[in-house]
Amino acid sequence: MGYMQSGELDEAERKRLERNIKQQKRRAEMSDEQRQEINRRQREYRARKKAEAMQDNKNPETVRHPSVLTPTVAGL
Repeated sequence: MGYMQSGELDEAERKRLERNIKQQKRRAEMSDEQRQEINRRQREYRARKKAEAMQDNKNPETVRHPSVLTPTVAGL
């Protein structure tokens, strides 16, 4: 991905802030139970991702994004 121009960055920042405001409004309209359910799901998701990352670190051969091997001079 190339470098973003400041205009593009400003637009991306504006969109991000807009999404945050919409989410804050939605959350304000929710009940405590709904908010707690969303928070619980978010914690579970983060815990699952953390466990996956720890598993990848322990087993380098199962890393999701293996590096591409570059051919050696002898291999050419």
